[in-house]
Amino acid sequence: MGNVGRKFSYCLPPNFSGNTTSITVGQQKVLLTGQSDGNIVIDSGTTLTMLPSSFYDQVEALVKQAIGSDQFIEQINPFKLCYTNANSIKNFPNFEVHFTGSNLSLKPQNFFLFGDDIMCFAILPTDSNGMSIYGNVAQVDFEVEYDLGKKKVSFAPAGCANK
Repeated sequence: MGNVGRKFSYCLPPNFSGNTTSITVGQQKVLLTGQSDGNIVIDSGTTLTMLPSSFYDQVEALVKQAIGSDQFIEQINPFKLCYTNANSIKNFPNFEVHFTGSNLSLKPQNFFLFGDDIMCFAILPTDSNGMSIYGNVAQVDFEVEYDLGKKKVSFAPAGCANK
């Protein structure tokens, strides 16, 4: 990205997609099956990440297992998984999204939204025909580069608030 100081610049290509192959939660990997290249749209205008229901269900189960604290689980629309008493939760799992050719390690703020002592999983399921979307919460503190010539998207960890 160009050096623009504390200003923000974004040139959004239309319908830029990537290929997600799996997600690792903790030490367990969930494979995305039945979908081919271009199976997820990289979208800075959509807040939450959306995944096919069967894939989402497996990922959510691993997140619940890794965090524990089942007594604090609530469902708060539109979210499927929220935790009350969030300030007491310290055991966040390793969370890694695997794209074709790259692996992207996320911090808790990339897969949870935090509020007043509550946190909600920032990923939702779509129906079987729904489009998968890699939302902007997952993109926070990453420089996102779109190579229109090679039709490739790249992510690099960056402290965007500190630039």
